[in-house]
Amino acid sequence: MSLRSRLTLAFLAVAFFGVGATGYVLIARSYRSALRQIAEQRTLIAENRAHALADELSLIAAELARLGSMAEVNLADNDMEPEKRLLYFAHKDSAIFNIAIAIFAADGRPLWSEPPRPDLLQAPAAAAPWFEAVRDSAVPVISVGPVGTGAAREVEVALAVRGTHGEFLGAIAGIIDPVQSKLFTEKLSFDLGTSGAAWMVGPAGEVFVRAGEHASATPAREAATRRVLRGERGYEWGDDAAGRQWLVAFAPVGDVGWGLLLRQAKDELDTDLERQLRALALILGGGVFLAVAFGLLFSRVMTRPLRELAATARDIAAGQRAAIAESPRHDEIGDLANALASMTRELTQLASTLEQKVEARTRELSEAQAALVESNRLATIGKTSAAIAHELRNALNGLGMAIDLVASGKAPPDTAQAVRRQVREEIERLRGLTEDLTAFAGPPKLQLAEVDLHDLVRNALSLSSARLAEAGLEPELRLAHGGAPLQVSCDAHKLTGVLINLVKNAVEAVAFAEPGRQVSRRLVVATRIDAGAAVLDVEDGGAGLSADARRHLFEPFFTTKHNGTGLGLAIARKVVEAHGGAIRAGDAPAGGAVFTVTLPLAWARPGPAPAEAREAAAGAD
Repeated sequence: MSLRSRLTLAFLAVAFFGVGATGYVLIARSYRSALRQIAEQRTLIAENRAHALADELSLIAAELARLGSMAEVNLADNDMEPEKRLLYFAHKDSAIFNIAIAIFAADGRPLWSEPPRPDLLQAPAAAAPWFEAVRDSAVPVISVGPVGTGAAREVEVALAVRGTHGEFLGAIAGIIDPVQSKLFTEKLSFDLGTSGAAWMVGPAGEVFVRAGEHASATPAREAATRRVLRGERGYEWGDDAAGRQWLVAFAPVGDVGWGLLLRQAKDELDTDLERQLRALALILGGGVFLAVAFGLLFSRVMTRPLRELAATARDIAAGQRAAIAESPRHDEIGDLANALASMTRELTQLASTLEQKVEARTRELSEAQAALVESNRLATIGKTSAAIAHELRNALNGLGMAIDLVASGKAPPDTAQAVRRQVREEIERLRGLTEDLTAFAGPPKLQLAEVDLHDLVRNALSLSSARLAEAGLEPELRLAHGGAPLQVSCDAHKLTGVLINLVKNAVEAVAFAEPGRQVSRRLVVATRIDAGAAVLDVEDGGAGLSADARRHLFEPFFTTKHNGTGLGLAIARKVVEAHGGAIRAGDAPAGGAVFTVTLPLAWARPGPAPAEAREAAAGAD
């Protein structure tokens, strides 16, 4: 990714995570603050209406007190006519007591009501809670429910009637229908919106006035009702069964134990708020856009000189060394441009002498390489000559002694026969050395054919039977898939020679180990299929391979034997590698050494695989 892209992404990240996150926090806080202001506003409205209702209740109580103080109200004279006329005109001319006005005796017995109401005239009020409250009160008592019945949706205002010495003579009570009375409904007739509703509740939580199209029989929030009846003011948020969120504001109505509750849906309150938030979001979006545009412009301005420097560096790398002018900038980029110009000048100066130095160094290296090749060749010739001379000297010494002994004519018959056998062995060894040198001198010429590897193993062991019998070893065969044919493409004669050499080395490792070395008389020849190749393991129970022997094991003329040429394993590796395989040596799990030969299967080459090979490979997998 280019620097310009990284700078652009960095500014985009700053814009989105800086401005965006800040804007989100501001919007969230503004939203919460606006909701809190709306809730406080609705609470103030509820408190204002509650104060207005308390004032109306005070006016009603004052009106009843005025009626109770008039001269016509005298319950001690046993004459009810003045009181009846007073109640008649009070009910007729008053817009407050729209249901009835009644007078009760000291024992709660109803004396009269205007208009006459059977439920009032036939129901004693002595046991009613309001009557007990009036008996002990010097001010009007306001309660909910018609006198004596406790039914909802009516308001009673009662005042004690006392004698000249303050004795309780009875009570006068005014009954109001709050739904039909303008004194109550006007205080709730304000804009409630589409979803809004208002309730007035009595001391027991009973609803006796409600307003609004969606006002239910009981307020939506019982907790708000309990709080307002305790004299608290405030608001609460809540959800209905459909998941819609509502605001309930509440305030107590005077000191009569009543409460006013207002409810409105949050989505309706959010109408103006959402417009403000959309405007704020647009402003923040514009800020993000400006930040992104500034980031793109800034990254372009910042990376332009860097791109010019990069183009100059590419020209220099391509061999174009035109002079670079000094940069007029006085910042880090200017320093970099000036450093590049200085480097270009130095490169131009160095280039003028570089070719001469390269030619001189090339001549020196060519001479040194020729000398090294000649030295290696001479060293190889010397090493080879020494090895051949050593072998020839040993053979010639033996042959010379044998000839001298035969020429003397003094050798007994048995000794002469032994000498002849020794001469034949030395001649045979010289012939083998000659063949090894011939095989090692050039690449092996292979006559490839598809051969069963298991047949080659059996043939090699058969040809080595005399050596095995002499060492007293019985080889253990572990052939893949019970000895089923395992076809490989090879030169059978040369590969058999490799196997005989490996078996010979294994026999000598076990049978002719140095005294004191712990060995196990074990010789295992095993085959398997691994990763689509035929693998042959020759494992012995000898003393194993030393670290030095492991490093030089396949080098020519390296041997650990007293009479070895050091060419057997080197020739074996050349033969195996000429077949496209590999040979390696390692430690056997049970002790000793193991030589592993890996050869390509015949069906690994282009063309269909034989059925036996496919089955063997499938079994190996």
